[in-house]
Amino acid sequence: MARSVSPLVLSALLAASCAPAVPLSRDESARLSTAPPIPVLHVRSAPPWVDCPNDEGQKVWEHPGIWNSIQEQWTLSLQTPPVDPAGATAAQLLSLAGAGHLSLPLAGPPEEVLRLDPAALRIRFGASPVLVVEAVRWVLVGCFFTYQPWFDVRATLVRPSTGEVLWRDTCGGTYPDGWPVRSSRDELEAGGQRLYARIIEERAAACATQLVTSLAGAGR
Repeated sequence: MARSVSPLVLSALLAASCAPAVPLSRDESARLSTAPPIPVLHVRSAPPWVDCPNDEGQKVWEHPGIWNSIQEQWTLSLQTPPVDPAGATAAQLLSLAGAGHLSLPLAGPPEEVLRLDPAALRIRFGASPVLVVEAVRWVLVGCFFTYQPWFDVRATLVRPSTGEVLWRDTCGGTYPDGWPVRSSRDELEAGGQRLYARIIEERAAACATQLVTSLAGAGR
């Protein structure tokens, strides 16, 4: 059963990083499959932050502030990635839907929003569902000047007029397990940030595949 909430708490539901998954009901899936295409929105991702497993970096430097300052300066050029993680995942979702991997019609291209504005969504879309894609964790995993770009993405199918969450799931994972291999800042920047972009696109494709599988589950 879909979860219905007051529109006043819609923004809180969408913003909660640990929001639980909500499966799409079979009846709702059937209704949406013949409805007008669903707009896809993605929230602009904040810059990535350095996530040092087990705080190894701070253990080397006696004062954590020194470590944080060094990492902020060292990764400054990586704070503006060549591709937005949420946008890349939204584009991949549309591509998979267009290729027939999803019975629900999605409207493209994905539209970027700077922030979630529940009132604006209600005015613009009313009872028509929208699919909102957000990067809920966007990090450079590393401690000593080599990093693994990594992000988790949440997608929420919501009816703005009521705040009803029709479906929600997250492509998650606490830490990457060996992929992508850690790269230096210079390697990520080389060739117009080609490697950086490829890593983001590959992660987005994996996330989109997982999310589409979840969203399509009710119709199978």
